[in-house]
Amino acid sequence: MVSLAELHRRRRTGEFNGTEFVWRDGMPQWAGIDYILAHEGFAGQAASPSSSSNPLVWVTVIIVIAILTGASFTGYIVYKSFTSARKVATQKSIQRSYKNKVGGSSYDVKIASKPITWTSNTLTQAEVLQRQRLFRDRQWIDAYEINGDHSQPYDATAREFLTTWLDSNYNTRKKTRNERVVELGDQIVNQKCQDPLLLTVAGNTGIEEFENTRRLEAAVAGYNGTKYLAYPRFYATAVLASHLKSDSGRLTALDAACLQLLEQCFTDGSIKPADQWEAADILGSGWGSAFFRRNESAVQKVIENAGKPYEWLALTLEGKRQIDLAWAARGSGYSDSVTEKGWAGFSSHMTTARQKLTAAWKLDPTQPLPAAEMITVSMAESSLEDMRSWFDRALAAQLDHDGAWNSMRWGLRPRWFGSHESILALGVAGVNTKRFDSDAPRKIFDCIMDIESELQTPPGEHIYGRSDIWPHLQGMYSGYIAEPKQEAWRDGWRTSFACVAYFAHQYGVARQQLEALKWQPASQSLSGWGRDLSLMHLEVAARTGPVSNSISKAEALYLKADTNALAAYKDLGMFSGADAKTAEFVHQRLSALELEQVLRSRTAVPLLPSRDNDPLWVYSFGKPRHLDNGDLEVESGPNGHLLYWHVRMRPPFEVTGEFDVVESSDGNFQAGVVMGYPDLQTFNWYGFRVKRNNNEKDVVAFGQGWSSKQVYQKANLDPKHNTFMVRVKSNRVTAEVNGQELLHETQLPAVLRLAAHEYYLGLGAYNDANHTVIRYHNVQARKLERDKKSEAKETADQQ
Repeated sequence: MVSLAELHRRRRTGEFNGTEFVWRDGMPQWAGIDYILAHEGFAGQAASPSSSSNPLVWVTVIIVIAILTGASFTGYIVYKSFTSARKVATQKSIQRSYKNKVGGSSYDVKIASKPITWTSNTLTQAEVLQRQRLFRDRQWIDAYEINGDHSQPYDATAREFLTTWLDSNYNTRKKTRNERVVELGDQIVNQKCQDPLLLTVAGNTGIEEFENTRRLEAAVAGYNGTKYLAYPRFYATAVLASHLKSDSGRLTALDAACLQLLEQCFTDGSIKPADQWEAADILGSGWGSAFFRRNESAVQKVIENAGKPYEWLALTLEGKRQIDLAWAARGSGYSDSVTEKGWAGFSSHMTTARQKLTAAWKLDPTQPLPAAEMITVSMAESSLEDMRSWFDRALAAQLDHDGAWNSMRWGLRPRWFGSHESILALGVAGVNTKRFDSDAPRKIFDCIMDIESELQTPPGEHIYGRSDIWPHLQGMYSGYIAEPKQEAWRDGWRTSFACVAYFAHQYGVARQQLEALKWQPASQSLSGWGRDLSLMHLEVAARTGPVSNSISKAEALYLKADTNALAAYKDLGMFSGADAKTAEFVHQRLSALELEQVLRSRTAVPLLPSRDNDPLWVYSFGKPRHLDNGDLEVESGPNGHLLYWHVRMRPPFEVTGEFDVVESSDGNFQAGVVMGYPDLQTFNWYGFRVKRNNNEKDVVAFGQGWSSKQVYQKANLDPKHNTFMVRVKSNRVTAEVNGQELLHETQLPAVLRLAAHEYYLGLGAYNDANHTVIRYHNVQARKLERDKKSEAKETADQQ
């Protein structure tokens, strides 16, 4: 299990290539990482205070290998049903006959809306995190205290590093910053640390892929001759394998080492019988899951050889393995393409999975995983009642178990055994628990995401204001805000509530929450909604102020990109009775609209802030400073630097400019342009970068965000001064560096899904684990003419 921020980091650095399949809380189904990041994956995150620090919104990410025994894992999410005679109709026919059998389509709503029950022994996610933290304290902090060299100058930093790292993922009492983890890891490495345990953590928390690999290689080699137990060695070797998975020969050797280390974990005390749930989570859905998928049979033998004390673990993982084998036997095609042999294998393996998982649940019903996996088995057997029974059993063990909720929601999709109404009914049942010390009430937001997915709502639009939805959302947020155990995250809940109210057009409610926040919303809760919300607090103030009607009319014109919007806001700017926040909002809109008018004339406009804290710019990270000559100097932070212009600028356009490398700790640097909706929590934007580093050398790259999904070419860069031009027309990019054309009408690496009125330009680039200061100057942007040829090419490429 890793945090959402960690998933973003690994995807950005290339540790994940985007083809792996994931399932996290808030996702409607298994899907590719890049698809989720670029499409629908993060409104759910924004609905809660902080995905990286709030235990109630912990994000479970399951990374799996896309190919299972020759069968695409797409087959795993298809969940086609079969009869005892293995004569299977289409899913719609199954659904129709199922509903007719049970007496009408309202039956699925009755199943979904059953009250959720629990006992005094039922766990919550927050309590599970505490147990997981104790396990990891033993593996990392205690191990370093016992085996580390405390005479080293970095010893105090090392202790803080390990504690902060675990706090960022498992702390239920305070907020932590992932950026601090990166800083501490870099400090230790820069002090020539040779401790393999510290290098292991530094290699999994750094921001640069190649540097992380180097650290992990050093860690794996460095454990030889030390007294560290097998667990951190196993961790380092498995994570290194994920970095080197394209090297089949090396991967085989690393997997063989992992098998030996796993066996040692059961003999040297790393994994004890009381740790079985942690081991199941690690191998089934955590950092060890890819290793498990590649070596299921061999791993199963290791666990079975560990003996009777690990029987529950052996049964649970064997059940998961049998589910995988069932889908491998079936194949990834539609039902009518499956052979009789395929259905026979599917049925046989699912039967074995039921036997193993049921036995595991009976052995220890306080652990939710076997029951949660049984929801999948029941779904394959076309039984909504059985799905709900196992859902209830899983929740009796843990009220907010992600896997159980995700599987149940998937089964309630209209294409299977449910409807939009039943998905919502399940979410309402979660709210009705009133267990605001758990994540159960928040699950309604995941249900709403599913419905939006089914409805294919446009980017940046939401259904929160529907009469059958809004009251439940209002009750959910109010409950969390009032819950004493949520005090540390109350500002995040209030900010998210204000965002939901804003999208629901409940501006009065949004204002109440913003006033409680003293008009300072939590920045981490403003991301992931499919819309830029940097001005949301000012817009809410304006929509609830003395000129609210005029604001509503002017904003309607603005959202439609109507040229009359400028006149409407000019009229508002002349009104003297507006409050300060309304006046600020009107000034923002006027400034942006005036620039947009200039851009429409194809005139080049400076793409640089006019002063420090320019209100027309959104500053995400890094330390920018406006210089007297109009240049912008930016000191990169741990993630690099990113700021964007709050002026709409859709393609076709061209950006030209220059940059100087003022300072670099190692001679490496990155500078560039961002475009779309630049939000580091998503990949719904493009990044054009000019880069020099030890691994790629000198390159120019155009990618989806700052991910490895990019087109690039080698470049001849100057260590001090470089010029650039990037031109985006339709879905093609042309780029020059230092007067040399390196990309020519190259197809863009991805298609963005943006709200119709949102496309911004800005400056920014990632960081290569070094300290840099970049000075931008003479950066300009201009609109280009659209032409029928480029439009036709765009249409052909999309087809």
